[in-house]
Amino acid sequence: MKYVIPPGKKLGWHHHVAMNHGVLVQGELTIIGLDGQTKILREGEVVVEMVDAIHHGENRGTTDVILYMFYLSQKKYAIISTAP
Repeated sequence: MKYVIPPGKKLGWHHHVAMNHGVLVQGELTIIGLDGQTKILREGEVVVEMVDAIHHGENRGTTDVILYMFYLSQKKYAIISTAP
């Protein structure tokens, strides 16, 4: 799945119910965990997300973030679940 996240965009709090991984092909994406810890993902880096860890992402840069993600799940399950 391809995601394009414009500069200044904040994604909502969510968690993944299925294993997923991908690659960030453009820009920088800041991931913020529920505990406040941050991780900056940079162009060319591989992304491996944890299942059931609540987090959100932000594009704090000046260019679009382009991210390709691959999900390993059965069709009957959602790949992302929003957090309250």
